Amino acid sequence: MGPLRPGYERYLSNPEDQKDPKYDRIDQKRVEIILDPLTDYAERLLLTPENIEQLRTQLNRRRTKIKRQ
Repeated sequence: MGPLRPGYERYLSNPEDQKDPKYDRIDQKRVEIILDPLTDYAERLLLTPENIEQLRTQLNRRRTKIKRQ
């Protein structure tokens, strides 16, 4: 298993058996901490909601492409 990425938490699929697989999920306590600076940056760029959605779509496509490699 790789290193834990910022904004994620690791949990056991079966807490009673330490050998069972571990999974990462978004840490809901840190969502606001991560999104606030990104939102501020987008507002300073004067991006419209349509532009933000286009960027999000491009990033999701790039992430999918990277995962397939």
